[in-house]
Amino acid sequence: MKILFCITSLDFGGAQRVAVNLVNEWVKRGNDVKIILTYFTTPSINYKVNPLIKIEALSGHVGKKNKSLLTRINRMIELRKITDEYGPDVVISFMTDANIASLLALICKKTIKIVSERVYPKYTNYGKLFAILKYVTYPMADLIVLQTPKGAEWLKKNYPFVKCQAI
Repeated sequence: MKILFCITSLDFGGAQRVAVNLVNEWVKRGNDVKIILTYFTTPSINYKVNPLIKIEALSGHVGKKNKSLLTRINRMIELRKITDEYGPDVVISFMTDANIASLLALICKKTIKIVSERVYPKYTNYGKLFAILKYVTYPMADLIVLQTPKGAEWLKKNYPFVKCQAI
């Protein structure tokens, strides 16, 4: 199976540690895995990633510090191109901003899309624009994975068109 994994960065953090543990295990099981780092800065990788895993940063394609709307759109176009070239069976994304970017980049794509909220969703407040984008894009996901049943209940109540599952 070809897995494209999108995450903001692989800097130190709980979501990043879980992501690296997952991708390393998937490669051990014979899957082809590619990681896309979606954050605007030069990526730093602070966890041991299996050398068979390809890592690519969007900042290397579109630019690092400019966070204008045009740059954001270009980054999603680039993510879509990378997805087209790689041809994954599934795209998995961690963290709200990477989730939204992945879902927008994959509009009308048949690829399976799984996103993961790594914190209680009520507290992922990035502002009104992100709240609107989250409300619009999350129903595009084939599955939203949350860490707790309480988080899944909150998401189902506040985003009635999503499919979600607690781990």
